[in-house]
Amino acid sequence: MKYPAEFFAQPSNDQMQVLSARLGLGGTNPVAEGLAAYSKMLETLDGLLGPAPRTAVQWVGFGRVDWKAAERHRFTLEGIGATWDSPGGGLTRVSESYGANSFGTSEASEEWLLGRWEAFLTPNLLAVSQGSMGGTS
Repeated sequence: MKYPAEFFAQPSNDQMQVLSARLGLGGTNPVAEGLAAYSKMLETLDGLLGPAPRTAVQWVGFGRVDWKAAERHRFTLEGIGATWDSPGGGLTRVSESYGANSFGTSEASEEWLLGRWEAFLTPNLLAVSQGSMGGTS
């Protein structure tokens, strides 16, 4: 059941009679005894479920190093990282679409790294070697 109102709804009279019979409640009013047993079970669940803590964590970083190793050589190293985590189901935006009546959870991550080497082979000829890699999840 995905709707709390349906999950916590009181069972029908027929369902309560079946519950009373399965629990072996044979008193003068088995429906009332079954309802009392059912209420105790729900009170136990309420203590276990309770309100869920809503947490969210975000980290974003950028770094760059430029190094002129010699008159004709220059190195650049650049990196970007971003992480989003929401284990308790914190919302990532105003509304989420994870399904009916669900806060859901989300997790995202992105990394990117670039390395570059520039070298003047002659006063007018520049050679550039560059590599980059990245990942997203």
